[in-house]
Order: sequence, then structure tokens, then C-alpha cells
Amino acid sequence: MRTFGFAVGAVFLAISSLEAQSPSAIAIKDAHIVTVSGSDVPRGTVILRDGVIQDVGADAKIPSDAWVIDGAGLTVYPGFIDGLGTWGIPGANATPGGSARTAGAGSGTAPAAAQGRIMGPEDRPQTYASERAADIVNPADSRLEAARAAGFTTSATYPGRGIFTGQGAMINFSGERGREMVVAQPIGQQVAFRVGNGGIGRAFPSSLMGNISYVRQLYLDLGQYQKAKELYAAHTNGAQRPEYDHNLEGLAESPRLLLPADEAQQIERMIHFGKELNVPFVIYGFAHSSVRKP
Repeated sequence: MRTFGFAVGAVFLAISSLEAQSPSAIAIKDAHIVTVSGSDVPRGTVILRDGVIQDVGADAKIPSDAWVIDGAGLTVYPGFIDGLGTWGIPGANATPGGSARTAGAGSGTAPAAAQGRIMGPEDRPQTYASERAADIVNPADSRLEAARAAGFTTSATYPGRGIFTGQGAMINFSGERGREMVVAQPIGQQVAFRVGNGGIGRAFPSSLMGNISYVRQLYLDLGQYQKAKELYAAHTNGAQRPEYDHNLEGLAESPRLLLPADEAQQIERMIHFGKELNVPFVIYGFAHSSVRKP
């Protein structure tokens, strides 16, 4: 049986191939619908309007202005969502399978970006906290075609370089321009530990301990930066205006922090570390599920 996978991005991909102007409504009728959350619909209709699923079911009414796709003999199913990757960013480093789930999570496999001479943590090597995936995502990424063929339509995408890799975005895998792919942003700030060959030689930070202290220091800097701005706002007369720091601004805008861990011991350490930083956090990359309660 042929299958027809859909999500918002996949449907827009089909439409973009047409020379005519894209309709505001789309109807896929008489298809076998896999709902996942409930029973399958042997013969039903899916209605989408302005990129959002409006109705699904055997009795869904097709709008008069809809572009109708004959789904007879096809199966419509929701697309897979990659929870963490670099999809849509051409040239980004990715682990096997196209995901950054374990990139830099203590493995030391991620290459470092070229840096000048680093004197210490105040130079903030490998910090790209202000970089936004939403600004650099591009439908020209050659990996997207393979991902769509495998049933993936959406991803939480991060820029993927440095220790603070930047602000992620939820994207769909279609669109003629990058901004058409963005669903929501920012969704978080990813931390990737760069040690060994993935670090920056003998300069700071090249060890796991150095990476952790680097992350801790940046959040201490953020706390001081925010307090300085608050004091200046309350007493502008005679006070020195705090110097603008785009990396700390990017860190402050991030709704959550993504911390890497591969093994049970690392997971426990990252849980404690996230609590110490006192910010909302998510652990990614782990393979072991047997974690003791702290």
C-alpha cells in the first residue's frame, strides 16, 4: 500500500511544487487516517487551513475554497518529530542519524570552531548563546530530503557549534524560505561539552571540568549583568550604563537550558548541576534509564 505521510511541513512541501498560488485550505479526502491517539479512520478527510489542521474524521466537511487531494488508496499519518537536531542548517555537525542528541556529550567527537588566542574564561571561547537557529535555518539543507523520506517532518533544531551552541527553534522540514520553516523560537539554549579533540587544545576550557566551570561562570556573569542593568534602570543619574553583552542577552532570552549526559552517573551530576544553576533545564543524550532519586 502506498502511504501518504503528512504534517504541516509535508503538506506545504507538496504545495510549493505548484506554480499556482497556494490555497488557504487543503482537504485530503477518502484516505485511511492513522490518528495515533485514537482509532484509525478507514475512510476519512483531513482539513488544513493556513498551515494548521482544522478537522479530521469520516464526516469532516470540505470547505468550498479548499484544494482537494484524492486520498483513495493512501494512508495519512502524523509525521515524526526529532527532539533535538541540526536539521535545516547546512554544514552543521550532526551525529549519525542526523541528530545532535549526543554531540559533545562528553564524547569529545565534535570539532571545535577556529578561535583566536584564548587567555581565560573572560574571552568566552566557543560561546554562541546569541545565535538563533531561526535566523540561519535554510531549506537548502540537503539532509532534509532524506529526513522527510524517513517520515520526519519537524525538529527542535539548534545551531550546533561551541559549548553554548545558541538558541534553538522548532521548525518544519519544508518551505521556500527559512522563515517559512520556523514554528516557534527560542525554545532553549543547548550546552555541548567539548573535551579532548573536541576542545581547543591546551587553552581553557579543554577538559570536562573546564567545560562545567565555564558554564557555571557564564551564569554567574549573567546574574551580575542582570543586577547591573536593574541598578542602572533604578538610578540612571550619575551611574555608568552597563556594557551591552550579546551573549549574555541571548542566554537570558532562552526559556530553558539543555544539558548533556550519556550515562547514569552523568545524568545525576547534570540534574544537580541544573539545580545549582537555578534555571529550567532538560537532560539530553542519555542512554541509561536507571537513575537514583537525588
